[in-house]
Amino acid sequence: MDLEEKITSQKYEKYLLYFDRSVLANYRVSTHLYSLKEDDMGGELESIEGNNIDAETSDLEKSWIRVRFGFRRQLNGTICIAALAPDLNDLNDKDLLIWHGFIIKNPRFAKDDNDFGRWVSRYLEGSWEIDDGPKIQIARLVKLIRSLTQQTLGKPFFRFEENPLINYPIAENFDAYAKAHLELYRHASSVKTTIPP
Repeated sequence: MDLEEKITSQKYEKYLLYFDRSVLANYRVSTHLYSLKEDDMGGELESIEGNNIDAETSDLEKSWIRVRFGFRRQLNGTICIAALAPDLNDLNDKDLLIWHGFIIKNPRFAKDDNDFGRWVSRYLEGSWEIDDGPKIQIARLVKLIRSLTQQTLGKPFFRFEENPLINYPIAENFDAYAKAHLELYRHASSVKTTIPP
């Protein structure tokens, strides 16, 4: 089955629900409560460990979140979220309301969506021959450079191993694009300039 057939195949549609990408903004503002990992083909939203006790119910399961999703291009050129429906079945009432407000009822998709095809291949068909996207590769390299310079020079080249604020643009406009790049530049400027000889 070629890439275009995978994307347009109805075989996986029963496992996916579609949402406006801005639903993620509700979780990005709470980096102390949620971990949002994104790449060019999709990502995963998860509660941070220790944040799994709901204050009202004291129920460990009720406040735990794990939503896996892919990015899918619509006919109008915008990107939406294709979330795994079984993950959404386990959300608590508060989070269900959040996601429900961003649902896309009758989405129409572009046929040439290589990134979504990669996500389908990896996460729905289990193929690990799919390469990680640029954000994951950059994070891996930053960790490697930081470790090597710590061992060799006694001080890490980067101050921080990762920055939770580095994300893909939350919306598809210039302002969101500029803010996403600003965080990336801040991370690059966190390099210590006083490395011993």
